[in-house]
Amino acid sequence: MNYLHKTLLFFLILVQLSCKKTYDKIPPLPKDSESTLPIRIKYLKNKLEENPNNDFIFYLLAKDYLKQGKIDEALLQIRKAISIQSKKKYLITLSECFYKKSQYLDAFDVLNQLDINDLSDMEFTSKAIDIFLQAKNFDKAKELINNKLAKDSLNADLLFKKAEIYLVAKDTNSAILYCEKSIKTDSSFKPAIDKLSVLFYQNKAYEKAINVASKSLILDSNSIETNCIKANSLFLLGEKDKSMLYFSKILFQDSSNIKALKQLADYKLAKKNHRTAYFLYKKLESLQPSSKNLDNNLATTLLYSGRHQEALAYYLKVDSTSNFKKNAEYMIKKITQKLKNKTLTSE
Repeated sequence: MNYLHKTLLFFLILVQLSCKKTYDKIPPLPKDSESTLPIRIKYLKNKLEENPNNDFIFYLLAKDYLKQGKIDEALLQIRKAISIQSKKKYLITLSECFYKKSQYLDAFDVLNQLDINDLSDMEFTSKAIDIFLQAKNFDKAKELINNKLAKDSLNADLLFKKAEIYLVAKDTNSAILYCEKSIKTDSSFKPAIDKLSVLFYQNKAYEKAINVASKSLILDSNSIETNCIKANSLFLLGEKDKSMLYFSKILFQDSSNIKALKQLADYKLAKKNHRTAYFLYKKLESLQPSSKNLDNNLATTLLYSGRHQEALAYYLKVDSTSNFKKNAEYMIKKITQKLKNKTLTSE
């Protein structure tokens, strides 16, 4: 007898044993694994035919539809449950439906009807905190976080959410402290690690930013944002050779990254690798033709590659406000004379 037949037989036995209909209770349900959800839902619908006013069954259906990702159907079922009898856990599920539809203000309005203590021990707590944050009700979010931390002080996600509240309050030191607490609790909690590297970078603590970014890159070596933080921090500390390894990695993942293109092109130009610098600047030109000093830099790469006529065209485009305008004017005269001499010689 296969699994499905056993499950169906189990349901038949349950139905026979549950001849007595009650309003508050229904027979035990099969386990809520993903494979049995359709069977559970069908079973619950059959029970509703026996008792169409059983709010608890509507609630269970809503929870199962949420697990399936059928949010509109879950919303319909939980509203039916609430229309029969309004209970705290039904309202929490209604808020969860709104949350999953990204209707944060509606989710907040529902939760706002409840006492904060009604939320403290539920599995939806972290989403409730997110809802309060989305609705910019930071006091209520903080209160809920503190209630939860009082019972679960080693919750990395809650510690990080507290850091986010301090960020909104522009208390950077406290935000850093709670990011560090979150990471101390869970050394692989990436949201806190990433945020901490950003905060250190923004506060010009570049060595710390590099250390934290390195931890993040162990978890996800392809994060463009984290690679940027490490590359920029190394560059600002004068470790240009090392920084270029990370700028190159960024370009490998995103060839249109303006910052990486410019940094790598400037570096190649300074190293007199004019051919590579030229191709990088041309890419930059296609993406951001108004980039600072671009015409002068392109002209320089072409000049030292022996392409004088093309170099002249770019020197002529150097803007009058550019710091390189005088140099460009000098090079225009020099190249023009050189091309003129070459023409005379060939004649």
